[in-house]
Amino acid sequence: MIRLGFLKSQPQRDLLRIRVQTEAVRQALAKLPPRLNENVRKRAARRVLSPYVKELAGRWLRASFRGPSAKHRLAISAATELDVRRAGSGPSAPIRARIGVRYGKRAKAAALARGRQRIFHLLENGFRHKNAKRKITGRFISFAWARSSLARIMQQLSDQTLVEAHKELAKLGRSGA
Repeated sequence: MIRLGFLKSQPQRDLLRIRVQTEAVRQALAKLPPRLNENVRKRAARRVLSPYVKELAGRWLRASFRGPSAKHRLAISAATELDVRRAGSGPSAPIRARIGVRYGKRAKAAALARGRQRIFHLLENGFRHKNAKRKITGRFISFAWARSSLARIMQQLSDQTLVEAHKELAKLGRSGA
């Protein structure tokens, strides 16, 4: 499972879930041992999604907002990163890959942003001023990008998983077809 969203907990409406369930991929992965199966799925997710991290960061760099300073947009761009890990336990646990903005200052990407990326959720989702009656609407830059990229990511992930599985099957001396 690939999950595109924010690296901070968000409401369900802000997440897109993708399941790669083509028959060829399922058959190729079934021939691999459990640990190798997991490694293949993680490797494929990293290879496919790495260019999309740069694309999303570029969207935030090019975004237009009022005000003289672009420091928050630069910080959001610098703190955009990819996270690929297991989501659960067992031999067939789903792999969760997330592209989002890392909050805090300890992670490498977040350290470059120096904490200025912490207004990301306000710019993305909107907010209501404390004493104001109207709500400032969000831009949904990341969410709109994720929705528009969904079909491309899905196809590329399926293809790359199949390629990685065939490479591992060739190393093991098993038939990949």
